[in-house]
Amino acid sequence: MNNWINIETMPESGKDVLIYYENELGKSRIVKAFYAGKYEIESSPEDEESDYSEEEDCYYYPVGWYETIDNWDDYANCQVQYEPTHWQPLPENPSKF
Repeated sequence: MNNWINIETMPESGKDVLIYYENELGKSRIVKAFYAGKYEIESSPEDEESDYSEEEDCYYYPVGWYETIDNWDDYANCQVQYEPTHWQPLPENPSKF
């Protein structure tokens, strides 16, 4: 069963999904990631890159895709450098025996 959705239909901002992209060498990757829309996901002023909204006096993730990293101590995510072409919802966790 193919659950991939064309990137023209975007997932909800901030929701973890699987994304598919290819780099300039034609190598493909599938990673867990989320999309940040403009001024939709708050970030910290200490983040290296963030967008500041004077109107809301708040910092936000810049617009784009972010890979979710579950096993790094210092970072929870990093910006994806290539534009995904497809995405799909995360599969359900396996049931416990």
